Amino acid sequence: MKRNSIRFIALCLVAIFALLAMNVAALSPLAGDTDLSHIERNPENSDRPDHPLPELPCLATLSSWAAEQVHDAIAENLVPEQLQADFTQAITRAEFCSLAVALYESRRGVIQGRVEFSDTNDVNVEKAAYIGVVTGVGDGRFNPNETLTREQAAVMLDRLIGLFGFNAHNIFPRFDDNQDISGWAVSAVGHIQAREIMGGVGGNRFAPRQSYTREQSIVTIMRVLGLVSAGLFADPVTLAFDYEELTLEEARLDPDFGAFMPVNVPNDLTFENGWRTSDESDNSIRLIWGQRNPALFWMVGEPREDELERIVPAAERHKFDVSLYSTPWFESVPDEIREYFHDPVFLADEMSLEVVQARARWDEGRRGESASWVIENFTVLYGDVIIRINARGVSPEQIWEMIAEIIK
Repeated sequence: MKRNSIRFIALCLVAIFALLAMNVAALSPLAGDTDLSHIERNPENSDRPDHPLPELPCLATLSSWAAEQVHDAIAENLVPEQLQADFTQAITRAEFCSLAVALYESRRGVIQGRVEFSDTNDVNVEKAAYIGVVTGVGDGRFNPNETLTREQAAVMLDRLIGLFGFNAHNIFPRFDDNQDISGWAVSAVGHIQAREIMGGVGGNRFAPRQSYTREQSIVTIMRVLGLVSAGLFADPVTLAFDYEELTLEEARLDPDFGAFMPVNVPNDLTFENGWRTSDESDNSIRLIWGQRNPALFWMVGEPREDELERIVPAAERHKFDVSLYSTPWFESVPDEIREYFHDPVFLADEMSLEVVQARARWDEGRRGESASWVIENFTVLYGDVIIRINARGVSPEQIWEMIAEIIK
């Protein structure tokens, strides 16, 4: 009888401890919200004890779409403490370095080398520069506190995944605002999009010069981690379209679009690269001169249905004249004309110098660039062919001269 009583008490105690364990698990900050099973632990550091899961970041500054991956990143010790707040805040160049270095070291071990800069002694910046993820801005400087743009982030992510054994070149991105992407970033943006590491901001736009936030940076770092852990970099990127690199001479000799290539290109513009893409949704040639300032983007192709719907009469200046609105455009341009404003399409016989001037604004320069003209994106329709143009450091008169030569 006594033995049965002891056994009964023992069973009761086991049940009580089980219930307590269930309650503790239910109260755990990450229970039911985060599945870390898809993240492989670093085999090189398998002898280290696992760190306890951190407390959840303040949800007041974390977007719901990013919550799970941000939680995972913190649990994996990939997010420095100073970045575990103000998640919608724009990230700086130095802060992004800390994320890239944390990911790299979690897989490959501590980075021993350093590259020094005159304007920062941030060890993560020095490490990131040593492995080639970032470079300076000239004169031995790095500009650590400068806000990171989306195209800059794409370039850094492209270099980062290259360190894990995958490199791809000349992959053209598939965004409607490709023409806004700087020449030095085009291939990186295309590669990162193809690997599904970065996407657009809505409306099939990449917004290359828009600032990149902390939470966006953390989410993309986690996507890189997921790809590395799954070993997907051994697989080639499959392109869903025909792609061919072109010289300027080859573009001008193209039987479909050669007659629409610019002839009187300013002498200070250096031809960088050209692409011919061809599939069911895109048959076009894209040419880029220069990289930053001056720079010219010139695309010739078949018009899409949405472009034909954006034809703007030259008389309706409120739909395209940049002098009527202030930057940022999304705050000043009315919603009902925004699609026209961002990429107006003009009939060739309505084009004039005045129309080009309406798409031009004087920019005082930033990030060390000199003041210059900026020609905002616009498209000209020549029957069944379109030309899309934007430029920096090229005057509206020079743009008009190139267009007028084709109209003749």
